[in-house]
Amino acid sequence: MMERNKENAAKKKYHHHLGSGGYSVAMPKWEQMEARLIERGIEPATANWPERSKFWYYAHGGTLNPADGSLVFGDQIREAARRLTDAVEASSQGTFRPDRDRDELTLALQTPEHPGRTRGKGVIPWKIGFKEDIHTYRSRMRSKRDTEAKIADLEFRVSSYELNMQEEVARKVDERMAAHRSHDPQPTIPPAMVSPSGNRSSCASTGQVGSQSMDAMQTQDESTCPVDDITQRTPCELHIPLKNLSIKVVSGMAIPTDPSGTYHCRPIPAGYSKVEVELVEGAYEDLELDYPGGDGSCTVSSSCSASTVSTSSSSIDSSSGSCTDSSSCSYTYSPASSSSGTFKVKGPPAPPPAHTRATKKAKVDAAKNKDPGYDCTQEELDAYVASEVKRQFKPRSPEKKIPIDPSVRNFFRGMSASVKEAIKLSDYERTLKKASSGKSKPVPQLGEQPNQEIEPLVTGKEMTIEQFITDTGLTTDQLLGVAPIEKAEVKYMYELGKPLVKPELLQSLPTQMYKFHQLYMEMSATGREMIGARIRDTDFLQGDDILWINFRGIYELYQLDALDVSIMSCWILMEIQRARRRRVFDTGFIDPRKVNVAMLDQYPQETEDNLVHLLKAQHYKTFILLPYNTEFHWVLLLFDLEACTVNVYDSMDKKESTFDKVFELIDRAWYRFRHLVRGKWRERLRRKFKFPFIRMRDNLTTHKEFIAAVQEQLMGFINEEILDPKGEFYYDGNTIHRSLASELAATTTTSKS
Repeated sequence: MMERNKENAAKKKYHHHLGSGGYSVAMPKWEQMEARLIERGIEPATANWPERSKFWYYAHGGTLNPADGSLVFGDQIREAARRLTDAVEASSQGTFRPDRDRDELTLALQTPEHPGRTRGKGVIPWKIGFKEDIHTYRSRMRSKRDTEAKIADLEFRVSSYELNMQEEVARKVDERMAAHRSHDPQPTIPPAMVSPSGNRSSCASTGQVGSQSMDAMQTQDESTCPVDDITQRTPCELHIPLKNLSIKVVSGMAIPTDPSGTYHCRPIPAGYSKVEVELVEGAYEDLELDYPGGDGSCTVSSSCSASTVSTSSSSIDSSSGSCTDSSSCSYTYSPASSSSGTFKVKGPPAPPPAHTRATKKAKVDAAKNKDPGYDCTQEELDAYVASEVKRQFKPRSPEKKIPIDPSVRNFFRGMSASVKEAIKLSDYERTLKKASSGKSKPVPQLGEQPNQEIEPLVTGKEMTIEQFITDTGLTTDQLLGVAPIEKAEVKYMYELGKPLVKPELLQSLPTQMYKFHQLYMEMSATGREMIGARIRDTDFLQGDDILWINFRGIYELYQLDALDVSIMSCWILMEIQRARRRRVFDTGFIDPRKVNVAMLDQYPQETEDNLVHLLKAQHYKTFILLPYNTEFHWVLLLFDLEACTVNVYDSMDKKESTFDKVFELIDRAWYRFRHLVRGKWRERLRRKFKFPFIRMRDNLTTHKEFIAAVQEQLMGFINEEILDPKGEFYYDGNTIHRSLASELAATTTTSKS
């Protein structure tokens, strides 16, 4: 990379002198310099220059004369400054039209603008450097205009090239004709006579004979040219040599001639043959003839559809065969010593090839079926049928198997086998599976069981003592007073920047909990005390918001000490996402931050309004879930709108009177809801308690694997959907919809479990 940068730096022609401040520091100084000149009544030479052009000029050593405001520059940018002055002048006169990055500076420097920076303004993108042309960035008119200009330029260049070629060909033809006239005087020709047929006018030859072709023509007169061998009208073309090219001028028909032949009642000159002109190329209509026609015409254009005479060397076949050969090839005769035009004589189409019969197979078949069936006797027919049957049913030799590499065979077998897609377990399922596999014990098989005796009967008193020993964890010596009973150790307290669990327990944390702990240590080292999750209106139906999760609440989750309301809101957010991805649209959710004990005590009317709004917004749902905390314990209130029932799922099976306060709120909200939303609603919601499920003890000692699975699932959601920039609820900290003070006040009002 460094070598590449050195190469690019070596190619740079103009170097600026701005220092570390760059354009942002120097531009105010340049504007101040121009302002001082204007205050003194002096107009700077750069007054009408675009900002980009004059800033580039100043940055590369240019300045203004303080006496008269003229340009002052060194030899290094002298050429660029001159071109820049001319470009600005052309732009002011309208002869040059600037177009975004193709402006006066680009024209003066003669190099295109590099994307990602703007010369004369610094290392800024074009979108900012050319902000006055920002409307052209999403338009394709600029690109279409450039393409049309390129096509027009190419068409002009091609047409110019064709015109030059035509002029060159015409000039060469004129030179050849002038040279021919100066060295080959025309013979005396009898007066022209009108053709008896009266259908065609006579004209002269379309062939061109130069001064260098006389000897060749004399030689051809002494010998026989291939054109003398044609016996029918043959297509031909006149070609003019131009350097190494052969340019077609005339198309026509070569007519068979004899020594006594005439054209328009005049004898055919020696070395010429009779040709009928049919088509003349447009650029060569003024080509002059060696001999004028019977009507006195002297140009090729007037000889079209008329007969004329041409040099035999220009219309003959140069191959050893004649034009009547069976092949469909075309022949061209161009003598090296002749500068005349060359005729290309085409032969007639070749006849179709004769059909060859397959005689060998016919002979074989005739030999096999020598006698017809009706001439054979019955014995001969039976023998023939038996031989055919034997031949048809003869066992075939097995095909030779090609050996296949075992690795190749196994590869394609694996490709053809049905692929079983591995089902990715969730963090919850993975944790439970790991816990169950760790607890499982091998069942002893037959013959492996140890000798067992029937245990003594355990009475109720002994069961109470056994339960006490299990709960306290005391040893026999401690129960007998032999060994001292240890005191309970001091609880591990939360402190920002320190681990969320004891250092010796870090390695025993599950995957997602350990991953978050590593991120927490990095964030807390910078003094950060919380993380935010961006909530949209479609999530909690309360508008865009930020869910703040305090690290202390996560510490309490790790220690199984309490469950903060922000953690519960995060859990509901996870369930909303999972229901959306699984296309479960009949279940709604209510944010526990909006309906809880603290909100009900401090803001009863606002809490009622929130509940009415959330019920109304989700009236088309079948179920609505509301986590609710009472007496430091979370329960689940499930609104069954079809049955008009509220189901209370309480793992500690508290008294029904515990929920009187929240049900008073629900009744008031339901009354308003019935009058706002039409439907078959009951006048009052029914209540259901006592649902069968696992009861939770106060010390959380049972079913720890389920609690660990819930912890792992929740921390996985925080890692992948909140902290990951690609997550759905990632918050970058740029937009805050509420004041931090009010949000902190809401998060401190937490409920513990």
